[in-house]
This record gives sequence, structure tokens and C-alpha cells, in this order.
Amino acid sequence: MPICEQSIERASKIDPAMKERCAGVSLIETIVVLTLSGLLLAGAATGFDKMGSSLKSGQRHSAGLMREARALAMASSSAYRVKPAGASQLIIERADTCSSVSWTVEPRYGLSLPDEITLTDTTWTICFNSRGMSTGHTTVTLQHDYQGTAEIQVLLGGTTRVIQ
Repeated sequence: MPICEQSIERASKIDPAMKERCAGVSLIETIVVLTLSGLLLAGAATGFDKMGSSLKSGQRHSAGLMREARALAMASSSAYRVKPAGASQLIIERADTCSSVSWTVEPRYGLSLPDEITLTDTTWTICFNSRGMSTGHTTVTLQHDYQGTAEIQVLLGGTTRVIQ
């Protein structure tokens, strides 16, 4: 005889409603199991997203660096520019105006792209003036050997767009 049935027989002599309580799974138990399952699935989905495309990650980080350079320019009276320092690294530099000849590298800011991600063109420069305006429309293309390419556009007004 199963344990639940034994306890029902003993307890039903004292409390006749015990047969109904031991008959199945309670609503609270079901809710707890579903909640824990949902939390585990959410954690797994977050982990899978982090294991996702290094190309998309590099694209988001590069766009974030460009937005940061624009914010720095608007918060100061200086011009800030983003430019490649090789095929897989971006740096931010500061000067008085976008037409300045002498630029100072900002050592706190910069980006090394994820492994296997490279810039297809390293001749561009994006400068943001103190009003946050960029000097022109620029499209930056990132490339991965197996995942393809991804683009970031910086528009004349300073807006940075991630092209999906």
C-alpha cells in the first residue's frame, strides 16, 4: 500500500477530509513548479543570447562607442571623433574643432572588436562638433568570415543607426 494511502487510512479516522487533500497535486505546488520552470527557461534564453552572434555584438558596441563620442562632444565645447586604429580597433580623439590638425587620443574610450570581426574600410573618420552634429553621412561595415557583414550608419545630424 503506498504511503499516501496509508496516511489517508490513519488520518481519515481522525479527519474525514484528509482523503480529498492527499488525492492529487495542489494548486500552490503547480504554481511553484511553473514559476521555477519559467525562471530556468528565462535564464537559459539569456545565456543563449550571449552565445549569439559576435558580429551583432561588435555592431552594437561600435554604435555605442559612436553615440558615446557624440555625447562627449555635446557635453563639452570640444569636437570628438571616432576613427579606426587598425582593422579591429576603434579610438576616440578630442580637439577644439572638427577641422583641427592636432588631436588628442582619449585613453579612457576605445573599442577592440570581438575576435574574427574586422572593419571592411579603415579610411573613414566620424567627427562630432559641440552641438552633436557629424561632419557627414558615413556607413561603417563590419565583417565576419562566417556570419557575413553588419552596418552602422552615422547621419549628418549625428544620429547613429544599426542596420539590421
